[in-house]
Amino acid sequence: MGTVIAYLRVFLLAIICLITIPIQALNLLLFKNSCFFYVVPFAFHNSLRMTFGIKLKIEGAIQKDKQTVFVGNHLSYLDIPVMGSLLKANFVSKDDVRGWPIFGLLAELSRTIFISRTPSKAAQSIQQMNDAINEGRSLIIFPEGTSTRGKEVLPFKSSFFDIFLKNQNKDDLSIQPFTIGLTKTNGQLVTKDQDYDTYAWHGDMDLQPHIWSLAKGNGAELTITFHEPISLKGYENRKILAVDCFDKTQKGLEDTQSHIEKEQQKAA
Repeated sequence: MGTVIAYLRVFLLAIICLITIPIQALNLLLFKNSCFFYVVPFAFHNSLRMTFGIKLKIEGAIQKDKQTVFVGNHLSYLDIPVMGSLLKANFVSKDDVRGWPIFGLLAELSRTIFISRTPSKAAQSIQQMNDAINEGRSLIIFPEGTSTRGKEVLPFKSSFFDIFLKNQNKDDLSIQPFTIGLTKTNGQLVTKDQDYDTYAWHGDMDLQPHIWSLAKGNGAELTITFHEPISLKGYENRKILAVDCFDKTQKGLEDTQSHIEKEQQKAA
């Protein structure tokens, strides 16, 4: 039965992507600088979440009344539809995502900013981020620089924060840390590494087998915690800012793990 469901989910995923590509291309052409631009990405990301049975519990309040850079931990490519279904913002992603079949094209059409580690392209990437900030766009960034299993938060790379602090509009910009906490996979509380790996995609894991395994299962449940926004007016040092954002994200993960432990004790 799981195999049949997986085929149906993968088929539905393909249909959603093929329908979205021309619509998003038109959306980019007509509403590139409008608030209406995010209608199509919202629908797309929510469709993906529902297709693979990813449920969310939201803690805290999302800042919506001003331009914001959302920064948080990173577990999986699935974080894209999760956060994209909640936020009117553009993603900042590694340059290699651009080459992914279908998803790379959709990322480009959604105005994703691709960051290259190649020295010759690094300056261009920084300029693209500054341009986005100057245009008033909000951004979503995973400053760990890689994905993890979701049991810990890696130190945030301060180079991202240096871009914000040096931007001419920094006084009008705020940063809101968030925490992605995985609580259940396949209907069960996460306790073992393989439970986390149902959702998390990290290390040298292959993409296609991971998608297939997820498609065969019963989805995942996450707690997304939005912490108090941080004003850049009080900061000059990028490393201090990065650590403060990291601390909030780490505290959110600790709270989620504490909740899991309490639920396990109740079930014992």
